[in-house]
Amino acid sequence: MRSLLVAFAIGIAGSCAESPPPPNPPISNHASSPAPAPPACNAALRVAVEPPPPRSEVVDPRSGFVWIAGRWNLRGGQWVWTSGHWERERAGYRWRAATWQRCGDEFGLVLGAWEPAP
Repeated sequence: MRSLLVAFAIGIAGSCAESPPPPNPPISNHASSPAPAPPACNAALRVAVEPPPPRSEVVDPRSGFVWIAGRWNLRGGQWVWTSGHWERERAGYRWRAATWQRCGDEFGLVLGAWEPAP
């Protein structure tokens, strides 16, 4: 009986033995570089779907006015073209056209604006 208990104790002790720990990951002397920051995007609106290329609008110059080019707008999940229009010139200012820009994995609308002329 005693030999049976000893065999039983050895069996339990053998099954409780810890397995060796996994090896440590390799150590690098190089500091890991942070992920690059997404490009700055001063957009009034961001969408996931790229807009179509701008349409060509041919207009004759008009004295005292500035042509504000049309642009694509997303409405109800569909791209809709909004035609350009004339605006009266503003002394000392120039018009910066609206543009769609890539903003990381999105597309951002940077609105047009009157800016001081250089």
